[in-house]
Amino acid sequence: MNIVIFTAEKFRFEDRHIMPIATASPSASVTVAKDEDELLLLLPKTEILVCGNYNYDPAWLNSARKLKWIHSIAAGNEKIIPSLVGKPIALTDSSGVHAIPIAEQVIGYMLMFERRLLAAVKSQEKKQWAKDLNVGELNGKTVLIVGLGAVGRGIARLCKGLGMKVIATKRAADKAAADAVSSLVDELHPAADAGELKKILSVADYVVLSVPFTSETRHMFGTAQFSAMKPTAYFVNIARGSVVDEKALISALRQQKIAGAALDVFETEPLPESSPLWEMENVIITPHNAGLTPHYMDRVVDIFCSNLKAYLENKPMPNLVDKGKGY
Repeated sequence: MNIVIFTAEKFRFEDRHIMPIATASPSASVTVAKDEDELLLLLPKTEILVCGNYNYDPAWLNSARKLKWIHSIAAGNEKIIPSLVGKPIALTDSSGVHAIPIAEQVIGYMLMFERRLLAAVKSQEKKQWAKDLNVGELNGKTVLIVGLGAVGRGIARLCKGLGMKVIATKRAADKAAADAVSSLVDELHPAADAGELKKILSVADYVVLSVPFTSETRHMFGTAQFSAMKPTAYFVNIARGSVVDEKALISALRQQKIAGAALDVFETEPLPESSPLWEMENVIITPHNAGLTPHYMDRVVDIFCSNLKAYLENKPMPNLVDKGKGY
């Protein structure tokens, strides 16, 4: 069995990452392709390919005649999925790898808003003693997490630890799902119920978007959703930029329909210099880095090895992607 790994420099596999893979499958040949030319030479005999959503090329499939499985080191795989629909090639992702860093970053955004840290930093730059900042507490506030996957659960866990009321939506929000996450959320609602979403948006102090990008979630947040939020509420997007109608968001901020926004993802990245978001004092902008961590590749390898074990035992792989649903 040939396993080939091809990732960008910043997501480099090191010897310590190869060892657990070799241990999980002692008979496998594990090769890290140094560049695309070497990858193309290896693909005809490759059974398992480990790559990233960011560097995947559908043309690779032309020579990958023995390929049975692709494991993506990313959690979102909108670039990979289209070329695999209808093909007998399994796709697994690294869902869960971002749960800790993204949850911590979301709490950082919320604290910046609640404790007025963004305003305090701006006052510091002007050497102003801003004693009159109107600070608040996260304790007792309500957060709505739209999408209770691995990242959403990580966010919920930290929010509960800070004494917040946690409301969440989940695609399959039946009683069994609610019971499974009862320690993390106070209320669980079905994601597809637009009327229910509008209702719970109206009670949230913070709305955190944590859903995969699919044809169904494109622009799922627009004028109607922002209008349903409290004017004192803050919006946080760590999902994908295209899940939000950015023009509607800018309009909601300008019209003070919401109090502010923390954004790690955008419809166009990098965010163009011409975007009005740069100049808004109630907006926090980060460069799509919420999921980054020095432990990223260690966690990717753990996830891959868990799936490899299942693959070798002909069992369902825990991170198997439904190519029809897109996640």
